[in-house]
Amino acid sequence: MPRIKLLLLVAVIISSYHVLASRRSTHSEDDTTGKSSLTFVFDITGSMFDDLLQVREGAKKIFQTVTQQREKLIYNYIMVPFHDPYLGEIINTTDAAFFMRQLAKVYVHGGGDCPEKTLTDTVLNMIQEKQSSVVFVMTGDCGNRTHPGFRVYEKIAAASFGQVFHLEKSDVSVVLEYVRHAVKQKKVHVLYEVRERGGTMVRNVPVDHFMTELTISLSGDKDDEDVLDITLKDPLGFMVDKNVYSQEGGTIDLKNVKLIRLKDPQPGVWQVITNSRLKHTIRIFGHGSIDFKYGFATRPLNRIELARPRPVANQKTYLLVNMTGLLPPGTVNHISLLDYFGNAIYTSNATLQRDTQRMYFVGPLVPPNDLFFVQVKGFDQDGYEYQRIAPTAIGSVAVGGPRAYMSPVTTVFTATVSDSE
Repeated sequence: MPRIKLLLLVAVIISSYHVLASRRSTHSEDDTTGKSSLTFVFDITGSMFDDLLQVREGAKKIFQTVTQQREKLIYNYIMVPFHDPYLGEIINTTDAAFFMRQLAKVYVHGGGDCPEKTLTDTVLNMIQEKQSSVVFVMTGDCGNRTHPGFRVYEKIAAASFGQVFHLEKSDVSVVLEYVRHAVKQKKVHVLYEVRERGGTMVRNVPVDHFMTELTISLSGDKDDEDVLDITLKDPLGFMVDKNVYSQEGGTIDLKNVKLIRLKDPQPGVWQVITNSRLKHTIRIFGHGSIDFKYGFATRPLNRIELARPRPVANQKTYLLVNMTGLLPPGTVNHISLLDYFGNAIYTSNATLQRDTQRMYFVGPLVPPNDLFFVQVKGFDQDGYEYQRIAPTAIGSVAVGGPRAYMSPVTTVFTATVSDSE
């Protein structure tokens, strides 16, 4: 049986440093709040040699983009080579040049198995805690994509607003170019749907006045190349010519991967029409100022920092949403919980918390048993509709003991007591 060739896993950890910084009493000049980690995890078995060359070249371009940013969005770089089920030396550094030197030293060897042991459901908890976005780039499969050992990749990608790209070896550099554009700016997330069946799907996608870029990503099966396609209609109902966006950096038009980037999209409701014959996934995100943070509490609160990041299982809770970039008279109309497939599990009118301008809540509600996304809908200050979805799916937590956070360095004092004569 041919082995999976897992080339690259890119994880952009959006809020891990924010979580740590919120527990500090003071902040240093190199405060990491709001910054991300860029992580490369890749297979170093023998058949991956030509893929590794593309990883090195792609990583070089990604780092060039990061170092040229006026606002530093990436704090550190992490490399995890693995030879399933074992890990190689893990590199964690803030020095891009050092990272590239270490990447150049990686060599590949062995191979022949089908790596099913590397990823487990433990990763899902890490995704929820650190708000990671995980993109898998694969240049092969185990011959059975319904096998549990393969579906774990899809499950992790779905939970993290990520994607699984199945590519020919010659196409790897194209997707790495997409990753390079993805780290340029902070993203706002608009829509995510895993679709188990093919067909023609139409989605209305609101674009607010403050969105400066819109990206539509569609990935499907390699056997769907003759059908897989995206068509766009602007808010006036006109079909958008592909020549308008085909030359934009980061745009992808491969057999089973389609990605469209529109700069300065016209405000209003766009139509996104997708065609496919088999299972596929659509992601819509962009760059804009309107976004939100959320939390859970037993009662409405005035500060999102006081809320829990995940609800307690089987207990009634309030869902709190703190808006950013939404100015009066902009408002939140509805807050919903969605499953992987984009179906609403719960929807309610949002209530503005008194004595605040950006804290909204719904509830009380009993959280779902399965993973879910939080979605927010409303209108911006100019009356244009907006829609946002959380960057990762979350799930309920069982009631347990308190969680302790320890400093990386702990000083211990010891003393010897002796009887005095």
